[in-house]
Amino acid sequence: MIKLISMTFSLFFLTNIVKGQNDSINVNLKTNAKEISVFIDGNLVGKTKKGELSAALKLGWNAIDITSKGYLTKRFYSYVGSNGPFSLYFHMNKLPTADTQSIINPFNFGEEQLTPLQYVSSCKNISASTSGSQRGKLNCKALNLGEEIQSTGPLITNESALSTPVEKVVMEKFIDVTLGGFSENWRILGEKLHQITLGNVEGFEAAAWAALFAGDCNRVSELYEYVKVLAKYSPSVWLFQSVCFEMHGKPDLALKNINTAILERKMTSNSSAALYYHKARLELASSVDKAIATLDTCIVKYPTYKQCHSMASDLWLAKGNLRKYYDLKNGFLIKAQSILGPLVDEAIKASKQKKYDQALETLKQNDSYMNSFSISWLKVFVEKSKNGSTKLSSVSKAMFSSVMAPKSAKKVLKVIEKNNNPQLLEKALKILMRDLPKEPFYRWKISGLYLKLEDCKRVLTLKIPKYKISPKFEAGLLEHKARCFEKSMDFEAAKKNVKAMTRLLPNNWKVHYQLGNIYFKNKETFKAVSSYREALSLKPPKEFVQLIVGRLDEIGTPQKPE
Repeated sequence: MIKLISMTFSLFFLTNIVKGQNDSINVNLKTNAKEISVFIDGNLVGKTKKGELSAALKLGWNAIDITSKGYLTKRFYSYVGSNGPFSLYFHMNKLPTADTQSIINPFNFGEEQLTPLQYVSSCKNISASTSGSQRGKLNCKALNLGEEIQSTGPLITNESALSTPVEKVVMEKFIDVTLGGFSENWRILGEKLHQITLGNVEGFEAAAWAALFAGDCNRVSELYEYVKVLAKYSPSVWLFQSVCFEMHGKPDLALKNINTAILERKMTSNSSAALYYHKARLELASSVDKAIATLDTCIVKYPTYKQCHSMASDLWLAKGNLRKYYDLKNGFLIKAQSILGPLVDEAIKASKQKKYDQALETLKQNDSYMNSFSISWLKVFVEKSKNGSTKLSSVSKAMFSSVMAPKSAKKVLKVIEKNNNPQLLEKALKILMRDLPKEPFYRWKISGLYLKLEDCKRVLTLKIPKYKISPKFEAGLLEHKARCFEKSMDFEAAKKNVKAMTRLLPNNWKVHYQLGNIYFKNKETFKAVSSYREALSLKPPKEFVQLIVGRLDEIGTPQKPE
């Protein structure tokens, strides 16, 4: 059975589920409260003193209101699929009805559904305030607000609540959604996380984050009001409320809300740094100088928050101050590397010696960098080596990590590869591709991983960047595609890719040898001989010389095609 955890009483769906009429499912409901009345979609379905009764749930969403002793009401939403109900604790425990309206008064955004993926912020105001000579150097394309908010996602820290297989599956799906793109599962997964974190602040963040991407700003506003009334500490929920104001054409309210959050709340974490970042983004509408001043404050208060450094450096570039631009851009990476590098080296060394507790202590020395790719992923694998499994909080942090120090990231990637876990390796490579989009090494690595897993569909859909990359890595991507085409006996497509490789690496014997093999398999022996001889002229290793000579002897003297 699935238990729904709450502050006062819980709802259980017992396992004896029977298919009913008209696309409904009959289930037995049970709560740990007494003297309850149960309403489904506003209709009273029964009363019981013992807290148990049977009810019919329709396929899809069902709103279940349970009233105990006539005054304490709680609402649950249950989604019923073909295999039964997927239970969600959708609303917090309600205060007594008479007091609710005077205490909880969320902003009404109407019925319009807007998501950060539909709403795109732009940086037109930057261009208007820059010197003409530098204007073209600022990448002023539209910024995807969804991507910005993704980096502020919830980190689940209450491991004790994540104990059942069902909950672990939900967490894994939640992680996959964050990496694979946004989907309709936001609401389901976010509210599920709200439920399993026992009402802790991470649950509020997860639910608000999910509601935001589901386009339900009214739900965001409700959670925001609850956070304030219950004196919960959550800069993320304040931020999401501001984003809703902005999306619905109320930038002044958005900025006012963020300023209130900064002034009234004691916010010291990197989640709080996101408030300054978004404040600066809103201030760009009126003044680049105001935005820079806010970002300067962010950098002083949160020296490890990458977004403030990046945005400030771009704005200084727009104003024509190249020195400031390079100081901020390079200074952050140098500082991150100088701090993270030694930590990474020491933790890897301790792990190799199986001193896992020492490795974990080393990684804890600088908590402000726990959002870095290197620190977060190393912690995952140290925990796995120590206990045979990882804490979901560590995996969650790794999913939301950023690179910060590229050199350290490459060292950690080697550790990940040695652990022989393709799923986590894929997730790590996706993060590296996301944060280092112009580093082709990671694109080549993930292509090789897909090839190793015999997943040619993903190898072939992985695009080669349009910008100029190293011939070595471009040829590597083409080779993976060619191998997939060979497996499917599509020799024409394979030849096209390998011929492109010969243009990129004309002096590489392996490329000509591979092209000869494709010609040979396609019974184009004359062309195969030409490619094999070209490979021999480039002096391959002795063992390959023997292979190529043997193949030439096998072919003999081919006839030239007409």
